[in-house]
Amino acid sequence: MYFFVSHHIHVLVRYYDPTGAVFEGDIIILISKSGASEELLSLVPCAKAKSALLISLTSVQENPLSKLCDLNVHLPIQGEICPFNLAPLTSAAVQMIFGDTVVAAVMAARKVAREQYAANHPAGKIGKSLIFKVKDVMKKKEDLPICKEGDMIMDQLSELTSKGCGCLLVIDDSYRLIGTFTDGDLRRALKANGAAIFKLTVGQMCNRNPRTIKADAMAVEAMQKMESPPSPVQFLPVIDCQNVIIGIVTLHGLVSSGL
Repeated sequence: MYFFVSHHIHVLVRYYDPTGAVFEGDIIILISKSGASEELLSLVPCAKAKSALLISLTSVQENPLSKLCDLNVHLPIQGEICPFNLAPLTSAAVQMIFGDTVVAAVMAARKVAREQYAANHPAGKIGKSLIFKVKDVMKKKEDLPICKEGDMIMDQLSELTSKGCGCLLVIDDSYRLIGTFTDGDLRRALKANGAAIFKLTVGQMCNRNPRTIKADAMAVEAMQKMESPPSPVQFLPVIDCQNVIIGIVTLHGLVSSGL
């Protein structure tokens, strides 16, 4: 596996050779609407002296820059949207779209994998969605709102509210997940049972078929699972292959991580 490295050349700096980072066989892409920019034209001899391949992107035909380069890509426009038809607004947008299209085409031709793409985009929302896994953003151990199915609902109110997850993870003696009990379940139980809620256990009212996820799943997959029909949820218990609870991932935690 190999990568091409790209650099921006600051042609406006006149105090040193702007092609100092250019080597034989490198490709230099020169972008200009008119092809008559003095800064770019003065760079051409330096680049040619180092045997670089020059490609120009221009919007005016038969321009000086295109004649000096090895290849010219003509990007025609009918006119600029500037009221005076002067500022290169339309031409700049066309050049940007062309550049992005070339990048996408090269990625497809080279069969760039998601893993390769993620390695070069470690930050920002794009990078995080490609790199972060559930285990990177989940709550663990003492931060888990844990209870047993035989616990009384009213005895677990502190655990329900203090961990900031909006739920209880109901487990057995082996830490295997039995179900979940949310603050919404509490409100519904109170409305349906009134004072009788003091006699109810968590196991009697919990959801025994909650959505779950594995620690090695992508974090963005967890967000998609939370938002999927029939109704969105605010959290997912994280379990291993034996249904043992090892963490919890919340929507708030995913958003806070930048996803």
